[in-house]
Amino acid sequence: PGRSGPDLSQAVRQYEAVVRLDPEFALAWAHLANAAVASTGGYDGSDETIAKARQAADTALRLGPNLPEAHSARAYVHLAELEFERATRELDAAEKLRPNDAEAALLRAWVEYQWGAWTPQFWSLAQRAVELDPQSTRTLWLMGAAATVSGHFAEAEDWLGRPAARQSTAPFVFRALNRIAWRGEIPTALAQLQECPESFRAEIFFRSVARLHEMARDPEAALLAWERALIATQTQDRTSGVREGHVSALLQIGVHYSRKGDDVRAKACFEEALIEAEKLVSDYPRYAPAFLALARVRAQRGEKHLAEEALSKGGVSRMPAPIQYFASHAEVLAQLGRIEDAVSELRRLHDSGVGFGHLLRLEPKWDPLRGDSKFQQLMREAEARANAVKPVQR
Repeated sequence: PGRSGPDLSQAVRQYEAVVRLDPEFALAWAHLANAAVASTGGYDGSDETIAKARQAADTALRLGPNLPEAHSARAYVHLAELEFERATRELDAAEKLRPNDAEAALLRAWVEYQWGAWTPQFWSLAQRAVELDPQSTRTLWLMGAAATVSGHFAEAEDWLGRPAARQSTAPFVFRALNRIAWRGEIPTALAQLQECPESFRAEIFFRSVARLHEMARDPEAALLAWERALIATQTQDRTSGVREGHVSALLQIGVHYSRKGDDVRAKACFEEALIEAEKLVSDYPRYAPAFLALARVRAQRGEKHLAEEALSKGGVSRMPAPIQYFASHAEVLAQLGRIEDAVSELRRLHDSGVGFGHLLRLEPKWDPLRGDSKFQQLMREAEARANAVKPVQR
């Protein structure tokens, strides 16, 4: 689940080569299904990718009906399709075949999380997943990400700070975000990000650096980071997530040029962002963040009706919880001046358990809401909830 690094497309090609050499290798087919889903970011639901993953998982099950990894692979495909009940049934089968299977435990926790079921049951599953495979980078960062989003900041810091977690880009990004949400400490978060090795500094890394500089109200540093993010999107595999990052970078660079009074360069960025966003929506018509990206561009261009149309097509109600948090359509509502609606959406997320913490106060995208008394109350509640979280005692 989630974005897992720039090497997954290569992994897909390698597993494809393996199954060409040995078409009866069930485990390789299962791994191919997992890699195919993960290479897209896990949520775009594009017909081509999902069809490839589904075919690989089905082949794995046909060749190895008693192979737990085959059932887990099919569960992963169902998870990408947002078919959570079907995913759960496959995980039941996997765990029946191999009790205490680490992969099944991880996916079961993730299914619960995507449902928004941030209950003791979810946390029991999350702890079990980590205990079964405490050296798994993927398990640690996914559970750390879940903990960050749901406001369990101490658990997130514990999991994401472990050496085993620090083997890909995502744990560094989420650890820094967790520090901001929990404590509002921008310099500490920036320092944590800078610990990320150069080889891991993909688009999501530079986007996160830019985001932190914007919170620090340092526009020049933010612009530089957005430009680095844009370059990174042009050198990485063009997954749906990277392409959405490309649109975001173009949009934010345009915003910075506009603020500097360079209307010509700003207009060029907005026009290119619109072209790329429309292509993204066309290529991934079931990928909600694509519509949110298009809506943000339309709103920035002052095209209110078209922005709201894109927003309505995004299928927000079916978006997984992490995407609700990081690409909340409340941002677009704020851009459009729909203050009451934006605050209501943020309130809904807060009441459902999303851990905004200090982010509402720090992020510039919420500036249009700052004069609203209900937003001010929400900020206070979010920060009080974060401040009440105590460090994990180990």
